Amino acid sequence: MLPAQDPIALVECGPRPVGPDRESVTPHKLSLLALVQQYSESRQQLDAPLTARQRKDTCLLLLQLLQGPELDGARLLVQLRRRLPPEQLSGLCRRLQRLKDAGVEGLSELVAGVKQLIAEAGPRRLAVSCSSVVGFFVRRMVLAFTRLPFHEVTRVYAEFAAYHSAGRFPDVAEEPPPPAMADSADCMDLGDVSDAAVVSIGGDDEEQADDSCSWVGQRPSRRQAELLVSTQMELLQTNERRALPPAQLQEVTSRLLRDNPDLAEAHFLSFLNCLRSSELCGAVHSLYHSFDRMGAGGDEPSRGLRYAALSLASLHARFGHRGAALAALREAVTMSQDSNDSRCLQQALTWLYKLTDDEEARQRLMRHAIAKSGELDLHELASLGVQNYTEMMARRGAKPTEAFEQLAISDQINCQHSLPALLASAYSVRSALCSLYGRPGLANLCSQLLLCIDTSGSGRHGAPVCGEPVALAAGTVARHLAGQGEYARAEQVLSWAAEQFPPAGAEARLVRQQWLEMEAERALLAGRCESAQEAATALTALDPASGRLRRAQLHLLRGEPAECEQLLAQLLAAQPPPVPERLVQLLLLRAELRAASADYAGAAEPLLAALAECQRRRLRGARCSVLLRLAAVQLQLGLRGPAAQLAEKLALPLLTHGSLHERARLYLLRARCLLAEEPPRRRDALPLLEEAAHLLTRLQAWLLLKTVFHLRAVTFHELDERAERNTAASQYRQLMAQHPTLDGVHLMRIS
Repeated sequence: MLPAQDPIALVECGPRPVGPDRESVTPHKLSLLALVQQYSESRQQLDAPLTARQRKDTCLLLLQLLQGPELDGARLLVQLRRRLPPEQLSGLCRRLQRLKDAGVEGLSELVAGVKQLIAEAGPRRLAVSCSSVVGFFVRRMVLAFTRLPFHEVTRVYAEFAAYHSAGRFPDVAEEPPPPAMADSADCMDLGDVSDAAVVSIGGDDEEQADDSCSWVGQRPSRRQAELLVSTQMELLQTNERRALPPAQLQEVTSRLLRDNPDLAEAHFLSFLNCLRSSELCGAVHSLYHSFDRMGAGGDEPSRGLRYAALSLASLHARFGHRGAALAALREAVTMSQDSNDSRCLQQALTWLYKLTDDEEARQRLMRHAIAKSGELDLHELASLGVQNYTEMMARRGAKPTEAFEQLAISDQINCQHSLPALLASAYSVRSALCSLYGRPGLANLCSQLLLCIDTSGSGRHGAPVCGEPVALAAGTVARHLAGQGEYARAEQVLSWAAEQFPPAGAEARLVRQQWLEMEAERALLAGRCESAQEAATALTALDPASGRLRRAQLHLLRGEPAECEQLLAQLLAAQPPPVPERLVQLLLLRAELRAASADYAGAAEPLLAALAECQRRRLRGARCSVLLRLAAVQLQLGLRGPAAQLAEKLALPLLTHGSLHERARLYLLRARCLLAEEPPRRRDALPLLEEAAHLLTRLQAWLLLKTVFHLRAVTFHELDERAERNTAASQYRQLMAQHPTLDGVHLMRIS
């Protein structure tokens, strides 16, 4: 019911060792120095000053180029044309052309010029703050260039000349004389541009993906490597589609490890990359290497070992190795208690209550985890615990007011501490609760709100959350549309959802599963056995329980009661036991199986069991479906009065919140109750049959529609209205010709 928020995203990685990093002088970095110098002079022009928007765009472009991979000349020119004003771009091109024409002397003048921008004393205030990102870059480049011997400077110039020629920078006229300088108040201060401003960098998705892919084959510096690793970790946890594909990310990670073998974060990134590809051996290998390098760093070496055990437990839990996960958790708990590490203990407790089978013990652990997380200011764990506790309350039959009141606590934490991922998860939980309590319209509304809200975080890319909650929300909207007969729109929603995730990701498999569920349901309603068989077979590979349920429904459709009963027995005896919603579905299917054999007294037994389960778990929507079929069984047993009264009571909830299929079955049941009266009120039943036929046509439920047409023809025959009888019979025969089914299967269902 709920999105499986993964606590692995909350696991810390321990201390971070930092190794030596020597700056190298490259043509790309020389071009950035020229851009810094050009921007400094452009800020001081009196005749054509830069606007605030142009200054902002230039500063953000400079930060993006400093923190991103090195670009060749052509790609750099594309970025400059996209962001720089035309006057500033032409001035930069003239400056680069002069550098190329002046030779080695031009490079020395460039370095000397940018060095003046960060000088500690001068006639005007600092143009570049020494402590800013640009200031650090300029200082490191000046130091690296000063250390170069003459033959290295000559090599750098040759590379720059080739870089400039390959980039095909446009030829421009000679730069006019330098303009008058502004006073000190108008000079540039890139120190005011904070790292938080990088959030606005990136533009559209294509540009971000293009920048990420350009890391392949590059050799980033140590700081660029750390930035790349942190960015990819953030994207893997929030918006996997914007991260590098698994193969390219593994190539980049391998290159980073060759250049920085002590970079533990790169091993952890490789672990996450293997995890999303479901590669167990590679994930274990990368995790071991990550914490081998991380455990010896920092003031507390054992801290890395604690989180190593915790991450190993999360790995085994992800792959379903419950015993190994519990063993790793016990080790993490022991080391955390020895070191008095309350935060690591709370992380372990989060996994412990997810792996515990006993509901009473799980409830006790959840309450303790929520309270302790609040005391330690672990807001993510507290919000996650509240959502999991809400799920457990709903499944154990809590009142709707209690469940939604509990969920409001999570909303409060998410809003106070800006947790967009858990905010999206809370919307998904609210949608699931509405579906559970029989309000599919509200569930659809909550899912649409989730798809429309802005969940951009505060990370470098500011990427919106696009994970499992989004996939579940799209599935809820598509399921609601399919229930109203809007199959084309439902397919559009699922197609859009499939485009938001990598094809091999868990979210893409979830979208595919929902698509197959919809196709199987549609094929079963239409009586298309071949299509239902294909969907059920494909669904079994993604969700074996759902696939077997659809196969059991298919056996019932084909008139194979023995195979259907065998699958039902397996599903009902499965361990762990099915969730309440699935249990009610299985009992309803068993009742239909017995009714198909005209054993209506035997069909009442599973219906009463399903009704008791719905009342105990407060499954209001499922309760209406059970009562509708129970009324049909009463009618078949000759209890017309109780059946009619029950149908009248179900009219309001089903016509308000029911799907087209449930509403059509209600109309058909009320029509049969009228036809069974003494004296018969056959003519009053005809409008109900007409409305049922209209709804079933919209839903393309040809199987039940044949029952309606058959009943209409019989009713007109008894009323001695031959023309209408012939019309209804003709419609029935046309439908049989267009959508053939097995002999009389559609006449034996509970309707």
